[in-house]
Amino acid sequence: MNEEFGKIYKTIRKNKGLTQDDVCKGKISRATLSRLENEKEIPHFPTFTYLLEQLHMEFDEFMFLYNSEFPNERNHLMSEFYLIISNSELEPMKKLKENCLNYLQYSKDESIQKIMNILEIYVNLAENMFSTNVSQIALKIWNEVETKKEWYFIELELINHILFFLPVNIVFDVTDRVLDRLEEYSRFKRMNTLEISMLINLSYIYIENKRMNQAIPILEIALKKAKSLKRYDCLAICSVRLGYAKNDNSLIQKGFKLLEITDEKYLSLSLSEEMKAIIK
Repeated sequence: MNEEFGKIYKTIRKNKGLTQDDVCKGKISRATLSRLENEKEIPHFPTFTYLLEQLHMEFDEFMFLYNSEFPNERNHLMSEFYLIISNSELEPMKKLKENCLNYLQYSKDESIQKIMNILEIYVNLAENMFSTNVSQIALKIWNEVETKKEWYFIELELINHILFFLPVNIVFDVTDRVLDRLEEYSRFKRMNTLEISMLINLSYIYIENKRMNQAIPILEIALKKAKSLKRYDCLAICSVRLGYAKNDNSLIQKGFKLLEITDEKYLSLSLSEEMKAIIK
């Protein structure tokens, strides 16, 4: 963020009908606020936090408004990645990969490089080219993440993207560390979707490898999370897998019934195929 912070802040303040005195309240001077709003000064973090509190606005909302007003290429690439990766469409992924490569030619950026690496994996898979190349890319990402003293949101997100392409012994070895970190982040709203995705992915790996005792507690955490978020698709997946892990047919039927009620035909078919493959 740069001096343009002031322009956005001033617009929001006025739209909310707040005067400079309403914001300052003796905590900061009007002269300081004027310098910030007129783009002559960038606020320090404590001041920035205080100013947002006066607007009754969270950081994520402010940044959304800021990026909407002042879009930049990096933020656009990041946003495109999250949209495209959820749809898994080949041509958009290839185009985004090319755009990331062009961006990296004039700007060194670790996050964009990691996005490009993940896109390389998905493009290979979409083209039915699962090979040692995919595993090598995943291991390269893992080797970078593993060395971090602590994992934050971006590291957990990267791990989630490469889970299925890592040797299972690595997945088994890091599961407890992942679960502990997810628990520490449980009150961070943005983590909700990632947490349930990681738990569901981990559960599949354990079930596929016939480690039901380890899969059950993971699924129980995921089930509780899905209920709290009212994510009925995830709730159904957890119920079916938990039923299989516990050899409880009533849970399996409950999961498929939920998918029937919510008209999730494709997901129901995918889960049925998954169960058939695991039983084999």
